Amino acid sequence: MLKKRSLRKDILEQRNNQGSKEMMKKSKKIEERLFEMTQFKEAWTIMFYASFKSEVRTESMIRKALALGKRVVLPILETQSGELDASRIQDFDQDLQPGAYGILEPKQTQPVDALEIDMVILPGIVFDERGHRLGYGGGCYDRFLNKINPQTILVGLAYELQLVNEVPTAPHDIPVHKIVTEERIIDCLPVGRHGKGEEIWRSSKS
Repeated sequence: MLKKRSLRKDILEQRNNQGSKEMMKKSKKIEERLFEMTQFKEAWTIMFYASFKSEVRTESMIRKALALGKRVVLPILETQSGELDASRIQDFDQDLQPGAYGILEPKQTQPVDALEIDMVILPGIVFDERGHRLGYGGGCYDRFLNKINPQTILVGLAYELQLVNEVPTAPHDIPVHKIVTEERIIDCLPVGRHGKGEEIWRSSKS
């Protein structure tokens, strides 16, 4: 627990110390790599996150995906339960409003079943090349990912500085298949496997 807390603190400090122009430049490179991925091009329903503070910026990505005719989904956080719900948006300017913690969320719920999502694009504070990630510690994404289809592709977006040799893991943690940074695309896990989370997913459906 202490190592996780220390990693979060150290990497978050580095991420926050970047200048706005630097973050925008890196985010644009990440966007280019993401949109060049065959899996992204073939995905129909894509769940993005609305970027907050020093996270990899996603506004341009969401707008571009909408313009391409993708079915774009964003999460809504139920603050009392800590659960995420998936809701479709069709217009970035009209369909979003500040929600929990000031993060943009869909105004009106157009619910999308988690099983219908082809790709989930995840934020995080720390990643390693095996696909393990540390978020903010609430576990809301891990709980949501237990509901998705095992064929759903999980993609983490990160600045290169967010990569470490090893992220401490717990049995409920679900690694991503790919990580996209401003420098590369890292293949972490074969598509169709959700690592430790796959067993949880299967048991929840049996």
